[in-house]
This record gives sequence, structure tokens and C-alpha cells, in this order.
Amino acid sequence: MGEISPLMGRSVVVGRVVDVQSRPRARRQHQLYNINCHCTIPHVLSNVSRPSDPTRHTSPLPRPVEINPTTNFVSTRVRTSSRHQTRIMNYSVLLSLLIVCWIWLPIVRCGTRPSFVSDEMIATAASVVNACQTQTGVATVDIEAVRNGQWPETRQLKCYMYCLWEQFGLVDDKRELSLNGMLTFFQRIPAYRAEVQKAISECKGIAKGDNCEYAYRFNKCYAELSPRTYYLF
Repeated sequence: MGEISPLMGRSVVVGRVVDVQSRPRARRQHQLYNINCHCTIPHVLSNVSRPSDPTRHTSPLPRPVEINPTTNFVSTRVRTSSRHQTRIMNYSVLLSLLIVCWIWLPIVRCGTRPSFVSDEMIATAASVVNACQTQTGVATVDIEAVRNGQWPETRQLKCYMYCLWEQFGLVDDKRELSLNGMLTFFQRIPAYRAEVQKAISECKGIAKGDNCEYAYRFNKCYAELSPRTYYLF
């Protein structure tokens, strides 16, 4: 087996040197894509182990570790042969975060996406969010307004909030709000548990009206009582 020759401006194939500049363009391109050991000398001299040097060797790279940003909050995601279990886990997190979200910083800037809401969670919720936007006709500016502390009293926005509840299973058989999933989530966060439970209890009693009005008034009530734990998807 031949060694790599330190010839600048040429290409090397194991065992022989090929002057690619002297060959037609089409033939050179064919050679570049079909010879497995083809490389350019200036880019590889520092990384190639020569056969004559038995002390140098390459080790396989370790497998990358997938870091789940929600590990510290919900549970560690493990490999499973069942996609159904993974889907249930993703939706259980979204159910908990649908109305209120715990945020690391004591002072939260309105409209800022919580750091633990991963891209995967946003992607999982996207189909439901888009469906509710289409169904209710809510304006995106109204959703953004709520995130920034303003509460437009449009019918579309009110029904959008109820649509999210309904699509994510937060409505019971009586079509009333059921927040067991959210309460279970906040049981793991002692710093906010009492505050969240109090806000939910008070707002469920205050909210009245039809489904859309009920969802809107509950969201607004909760945001006023616990603004640091509120976030609307």
C-alpha cells in the first residue's frame, strides 16, 4: 500500500498519484465521486494516520447523548418500543403547560417563551394550535396581546382558549374545566404549588358564562392572580 505523497495541488489515491488537472473535466468529476480513498492533500495531512506509524490510531467517536430539556421538570425520556407511550408523555406535558407554565426566572418578561418549552413540544402542539386558530378565526395579534398582558375581548379569542382546552382533554364529560393533569404537574414544584392551587380554586368559582366566556374569564383571572406562572400557547 502506498503512502500519502506531500504533493500540493494534486489528488491522491491509495497507491498512486493522479494529476487531475491533466484530465478532462467530466472525467475528473467522475473520479472525485467514485474513488473511495480520494482526498485533497492540504486538508488531510494533519489528520491522516500513516501506515508506517503504528503508534497512531483512531478511536470511534462516542454516541451522542440526547439531552431532554424537560428532564428536570417532568420525567426522563427513555427508549421504548411503543410510540404510544412517547406520545402520551408528550401530551401529558402539554396538558400541564397549556394554561400555566412554570418559569425559572422570578421576573418573567411577557411574551417570552419559557426555556423548558422545547421545540419538540411546540411541534407537538402546533397541529392543535393551528386547528383551533382555523376553527375560531382568532387573530395572531390577539394571542400575542394576551402574552403581553393585554386582553382583547373578541369572541374569536375567547373561543380559541376553550378550543385548546377541548382539544387537549381539559374538558370533562359535563364540558367543564378539569385541571387534574395541571395540578399533578405542579405537585412536583413546591415553590409554586400553593399559589397555583389557590388561583385555580378561586378562578373556577368566578368564571361564568358559556364555554368561550368561561375559558376567557378563567384565563384572565388566573393571569391576574399568578402572572409569573401564566403562559398562553
